[in-house]
Amino acid sequence: MSDADAFDPAVLDALVQGLEPSKPSASLRDRLFGALNTTARFLPFLDRMMRIFDLPEEQAKSELGTIDAPSDWDALTDGVQVRDFEAGDACGDAHGGLVRIEPGQSVTVFPDTRTSGKRPSSCCRGGSKTTRATHIGPVTPS
Repeated sequence: MSDADAFDPAVLDALVQGLEPSKPSASLRDRLFGALNTTARFLPFLDRMMRIFDLPEEQAKSELGTIDAPSDWDALTDGVQVRDFEAGDACGDAHGGLVRIEPGQSVTVFPDTRTSGKRPSSCCRGGSKTTRATHIGPVTPS
């Protein structure tokens, strides 16, 4: 049996329909909403971060942990900050980097960068459009 067979949507729907709705306990609700206010909300991107930048798990977690730490970021232009870090061996001489664009910030020209290879990117939240009208928005963590 494959994983796809194990999760037949019709069977799952039937199981859900047979459940009585219940209100979560106060402590569960507090823990859930508490996690949403920490960098734990970015952990679904951990595997992707490890894969793109060839990072061990702890280093990838550490980089994700800087997302809400403004002092760990450098200003690039008004409303745009960058975070540069060493990528793993599989990335050669390339560095890893994160870019944060403040909500509502209009970035008419993103500073030009020249690279000789692929530039994989992910958007964790929010979105924007490129000069070619390509929408950039949150990716599904993988």
